[in-house]
Amino acid sequence: MFLPSLDGGGAERAFVELANGFASLGIRVDLVLVQTKGSFLAEVKTGVRVIDLKGGRTLYSILRMSRYIRSQRPDVVMSGLDTANVANWIACWLAGVAQTAVLTQRSVLTASWRQIHPLTAWLWIRLLGLVYRRARLVIGNSGGATADLRDNLDVNQDRLAVIHNSVDVSAITKLASEPLDHPWVSAGAPPIVLIAGSLTIRKDVPTTLRAFAHLRRSRNCNLVVVGEGAERPNLERLVRELGIQDSVFLAGFDRNAFRWMARARVLVNSSPSEGCPNVILQALACGLQVVATNGLGGTSEILEGGRWGRLTPVGDDQALAHAICQALDNPLPEDGRKRATNFDPDATAKAYLRLLLPSWQGSAGEGS
Repeated sequence: MFLPSLDGGGAERAFVELANGFASLGIRVDLVLVQTKGSFLAEVKTGVRVIDLKGGRTLYSILRMSRYIRSQRPDVVMSGLDTANVANWIACWLAGVAQTAVLTQRSVLTASWRQIHPLTAWLWIRLLGLVYRRARLVIGNSGGATADLRDNLDVNQDRLAVIHNSVDVSAITKLASEPLDHPWVSAGAPPIVLIAGSLTIRKDVPTTLRAFAHLRRSRNCNLVVVGEGAERPNLERLVRELGIQDSVFLAGFDRNAFRWMARARVLVNSSPSEGCPNVILQALACGLQVVATNGLGGTSEILEGGRWGRLTPVGDDQALAHAICQALDNPLPEDGRKRATNFDPDATAKAYLRLLLPSWQGSAGEGS
């Protein structure tokens, strides 16, 4: 399993959970990192061997990765994140085992590139397509993510598969019960609206901040933002411009964001696109009301079109504010924890293994 690093993010967390799951099923797993760093290193279990390529930028580490593949001869090399996918396929090709490379797509690729690199996205999308079309298999974490590859990168449907991310409800329930010392979680405090995730352009946190500013005109509530990223200075400036600094707390990165989820009333995700949003799965596991934008990708899939959370148009802060108000006043009757159990980590790991190692099921004696 190949990644640039384990710096905090949904893809990194998902890969660690998968690596641990594979190891628990008796699979020999190497977690190969360009740089051995990141907040999720502590969550890698002892059954997983961590390999440090001691590299710099991901694409500059292709030769090091190819040497690793030649020496270790893994049955499968599975990567995540776009540049790592490119590096993986080229490294396997250089090692003479191009069909060993399996790519995973954890975002709506074209939407992400057009949002982050609007001027050069067309070129990168074409270059990525050259690799993705040649991979033996590309596993997307939502139907929306794989449809994008099929429709916009011309990846053959026969090379595509969908496996949603997993969520460990029992582990999250235990972590959510850990203490949290903050005056906003005391008895009688106003309700908390929560944002959790990386502070990047892709997450469109400003729409939620504007929605919260609308909400504050008629309601006494607080907004907590759990996460870190390059957009933090811009978000701090917007909070001041909106005049909501007294009711917004930017908590920074927290490995146990579930403590906040257990004490909040509503989770808001205003991303224009998501592969399979881990934060929504985690919020459901905590029994938290969810309000999200109905963007490209897997958000609507996870929420089943609005059954498990409210969906609003992308970029519409007024609609988002109204939906948050509705979630506070009239919670949806369905308990999200029931939905979260459909994304069991053990079942997810087995689903991957049936695709990655076709002979595994028979040799391990595992059922469906």
